[in-house]
Amino acid sequence: MAGSLPRTPWPALPPVPQGRMEWVAQDTWVNGIPSRVQRFESPLGVAAVLAHYRAHWSALASKGASSVPPGGAPGEGSVRETPWNGWAVLSTWQGPFQLVLQVQPAGQGSQGLLSSINVRETKPHWLPAGWPTAPASLWRVQQVIESVDGPQRSFHVMARSEKPPGALRHTLASLWREAGWQPRQQAPSGPTADLTTYAQGDKTLEVVFSRDPTQPGTRVVIHWTEPRQAGQP
Repeated sequence: MAGSLPRTPWPALPPVPQGRMEWVAQDTWVNGIPSRVQRFESPLGVAAVLAHYRAHWSALASKGASSVPPGGAPGEGSVRETPWNGWAVLSTWQGPFQLVLQVQPAGQGSQGLLSSINVRETKPHWLPAGWPTAPASLWRVQQVIESVDGPQRSFHVMARSEKPPGALRHTLASLWREAGWQPRQQAPSGPTADLTTYAQGDKTLEVVFSRDPTQPGTRVVIHWTEPRQAGQP
């Protein structure tokens, strides 16, 4: 159900030494998985930041605070380090949470992301209530990011279709209208993308169609916003 926050309290994460930290996402679900992400910058180098979290998470593991992830094998509760696409990545498990540090050089210091992911209290339904039913052959939803910001709840949906942009836009426009959405604005089609805006009461819907430069078909980005209902988390 949209808006159900995880029952297990988020684990406390120590701040990056001498770092400046800010939230990227605090009340967010990615494909139904509760997630939190902080961005940081530090005058310390990558090795020092890695050492700080390696020591902290290793201490937790030695005290039994870390645990094996659901379905995992023995030993997976320890600290793991894996380079990925120019990032140094450190990860561990704490109860149902996967904790991940991504860090890379920045100037004389470092920058990166610190994430918490709750893999146990996921949501089976990712799309917003009222999402129109479409044939499976029309498109494939790849990612849904749901977030809460004050009185507003928003969904950022990324999808892909084998249909060309014009045909897909026409088909989806019919689906939106059948679901009660009224077109409000359509930006002139450009060489690479076009934007259509819809409204339904106090909800808004922005749809961007763009041609996929890597293969035939269309990329679709949808931004859906609606009021946060009274009593919802």
